[in-house]
Amino acid sequence: MSVTDGARSGPHECPFEEDYYAWVAGETAYLRGYRVDATCGECGSQLDVRFGEHTFLFTCPECVVWSDDPVTESSRASALGWRVSMPNSTDLTKWSVYLAGAPAQIEQVPHGIEVRESLPEDGKEYVMHVALPECGQEYDVEANRGESDGE
Repeated sequence: MSVTDGARSGPHECPFEEDYYAWVAGETAYLRGYRVDATCGECGSQLDVRFGEHTFLFTCPECVVWSDDPVTESSRASALGWRVSMPNSTDLTKWSVYLAGAPAQIEQVPHGIEVRESLPEDGKEYVMHVALPECGQEYDVEANRGESDGE
């Protein structure tokens, strides 16, 4: 099964006591029951994911970026990371995506989206790929004890 096929599988049941519309279980992100697979456009690695309040934090386990630290006047290395704030929708084009605090551009592509943004420190454009559920496979939150998405 390809990564894209896996992302379109579902819906998966929320493993937590409260019925969340987005969660991270193990090393996998889920939105409305569907697996969210994000890969690095630089090296092709599956991105690591953590979850904050209504936010996925994707980081590349392979790619390191350098940024200037104005306090110490030195550069420091950090993992290439994306912060993704989302509404209760599997339409990822409605997400707000940031790379190093700068809003990134989201483009719909076959079977998903591409997110692109440049870092001011190096001017290089970075890309994240996210696989989406097939059209028509929207997870019915109300039928699965969740709340309406308000769309």
